[in-house]
Amino acid sequence: MIALTGAELKSGKSAYMFKGYVEETPRRKGVMRAMEAKLIEILRDKGIKKIDLLVDADNLEGRSTWKALGYKTIRETMRKYI
Repeated sequence: MIALTGAELKSGKSAYMFKGYVEETPRRKGVMRAMEAKLIEILRDKGIKKIDLLVDADNLEGRSTWKALGYKTIRETMRKYI
């Protein structure tokens, strides 16, 4: 495996992307862009209009990738371990 992605259909016309990963060696070669484009094609065919995803706050490379692909932060989740 060099990369993976996928999505889960939610209610209405939205989906949740549950993973987006590319191994280190093939990064920055358009792999995630190509996979995300194919995933969007599949989701559009199913009538999906919106994709949500979660990215860890300290995952700067991941956040940068998703921003470059057109994703925007709409809310932030905070957590406290007790």
